[in-house]
Amino acid sequence: MKLPSARDREKNLIRFHIDVANPDLIEGWAFSERSAVKVTIAIDGVEVASLVPSLPRSDVAMDYGHARSADISGFRYVIDKNILRPAGGTALDMLLTISEHSVNKPQTIQVPVSIRATEDYSYVGLDPKTHGPVLGPFPEYVLRWLLHVEREADYLFSPWSDSSMQRAVDKLLFLFGRFYIPDLHRYLGLLARTWTAIKYVERRFPHFNSSRTLGAKDFKAVQSSAVEMFAISNHLAVLSSYRLNGPFLNSAVSRGSAPPR
Repeated sequence: MKLPSARDREKNLIRFHIDVANPDLIEGWAFSERSAVKVTIAIDGVEVASLVPSLPRSDVAMDYGHARSADISGFRYVIDKNILRPAGGTALDMLLTISEHSVNKPQTIQVPVSIRATEDYSYVGLDPKTHGPVLGPFPEYVLRWLLHVEREADYLFSPWSDSSMQRAVDKLLFLFGRFYIPDLHRYLGLLARTWTAIKYVERRFPHFNSSRTLGAKDFKAVQSSAVEMFAISNHLAVLSSYRLNGPFLNSAVSRGSAPPR
């Protein structure tokens, strides 16, 4: 997204900022110091929306309190997915036109925005009888994305190995970096939140039980590492995606046991 330089913006009576630009919505704020403004949104040369900013923006009012309409300068447009689907490709060209009205010699600013388009990765039409069950170390909804993207990938139906696991991870990271796939963001977001919570507990949970003596086996209060707990959490998420719900039992000993003599 290329915005006017600071010098150019000083000459403009129109003030604006694009806060969010993705395949779901365009959001930001715009106002003029002398009149109301209109924001027109075009996708691939076709106008899809024309709106007048009216959403509350206390942050803008704080920065531009002297200007009219700064406090209600927000705008938001939810993008119709039917518009994006025929676009194809990996990028979508948008043009936001912000213009004054009801004044002599109205000022107009055009803001080009390039966002990544959403490719059709729907797997609804996949026939389980043809492709077989999808089983593996990832949630079912994640594996079905891989199945749709790599229809000839034998590793999705074979016993998993370190190499096939690495191949799947590389593909997921590629998809994450290039496309907007809600199911994939849902899974990776879950992993990120889980890791953050586990690391917080690891740092803040008491490492020693002050009510036990130094030589007691339960003197050490932390036994499982963050990596171990993270792996268990991921396994539970995978099992839940296959609708295998129920109690979870983690059985272990704190120090192990000596073999019988």
